[in-house]
Amino acid sequence: MTRFALSELGDVVTGSTPPSAYPEWFASKGVPFITPSDAFGITPSITTERFLSSEGQRAMQARMVPASSVCFVSIGSTIGKMCMTTEPSVTNQQINSLVVAPEVADAKVVFYALKRMVDEIIQQASGSATPIINKAEFSRLVVDLPPLNEQQAIGATLGALDDKIDSNRRLAATSAKLVDALAEELLDNTETKEVPLSEVVDFNRLTITPGAPGEFLRYIDIASVSPGRIDATQDLSWRDAPSRARRGVADGDVLYSTVRPTRRAFVLLVDTLANTVVSTGFAVMTPRPSVGSSLLTSIISRAMFAEYLDSVAQGSAYPVVNVNAMGRYEIDIPCDQSVTSDFEAKTMPLRRLAAYVESESASLAALRDTLLPELLAGRLGPGQAKPGGETHEA
Repeated sequence: MTRFALSELGDVVTGSTPPSAYPEWFASKGVPFITPSDAFGITPSITTERFLSSEGQRAMQARMVPASSVCFVSIGSTIGKMCMTTEPSVTNQQINSLVVAPEVADAKVVFYALKRMVDEIIQQASGSATPIINKAEFSRLVVDLPPLNEQQAIGATLGALDDKIDSNRRLAATSAKLVDALAEELLDNTETKEVPLSEVVDFNRLTITPGAPGEFLRYIDIASVSPGRIDATQDLSWRDAPSRARRGVADGDVLYSTVRPTRRAFVLLVDTLANTVVSTGFAVMTPRPSVGSSLLTSIISRAMFAEYLDSVAQGSAYPVVNVNAMGRYEIDIPCDQSVTSDFEAKTMPLRRLAAYVESESASLAALRDTLLPELLAGRLGPGQAKPGGETHEA
């Protein structure tokens, strides 16, 4: 194992944000422009929504980083978020990027070695109101890495897991987009009526009383939910469970975070375990037959719902919306309940498939994170770890 400063592994580049006076630098496609608000997931890959036009690319050429660069958000509330570029990209000024020299290190192994150190790195950040790790400090960060040939084997093992996770995520995203498109078509071509959300869902129907200290629950916190999916769950004893673990849930319920609603942290729960408990930071919506779980998910996933919640939220630094205000939101539903029932019968199997592959991805990510320290420390050789989770002797 050898200790390296990041500056010894490659070039460190700080991003830059194009001036707002040049909107023509942006386009609907082109070179990805990565910012901390993009979809950083449980693999190194990232989903971006902004791109540089040909003019923007020329202007920002000096700030462009190649594929397989390690990006690290180095300032603000999202400090520590990480991703890797899959193609030449530009980042904004809140991100430091490490362009790893392939003859020195494997970029994916460097990514995961840094990811293991995130909490430690954040503690070293300067500034109290706005923590920051500048380019010089980032360049001096130190990682321990095995020889290059071992790194490459470890990177291939982790890559197989990440490829499967990303494939699952694409399948889940495609399924959700298809169902949402079908919901739009249904509401555009069916006689509908406008009703407040509170007339078609029950809010927070189940309150859970803590069990015995030694009993276990599966806990879902608001931080572990991204738009449309659960990134992680925690298996806790009631002794260790937080006081906000009080919301009961059932199959078909839809969660939406009442805290910072513009994050759009929502998810449809399917095949829920009996001991699942969620944070009181969620509004738990149990749909009535007039709307159904699948249609409700499509409705509350829209940006306009998040915008409405933001407009009625209270507090600036920590905006929170109460369920009474949420319940006043007007939605369109089919006048004929049989139309809704038919939609649910056709689309819920897709919703369940998406939930299954998302759950599999979370399990694979947990396996990857368990294997990583063993691989880096040499206690487990890459040849002993199969992507499916089995191990064998070399």
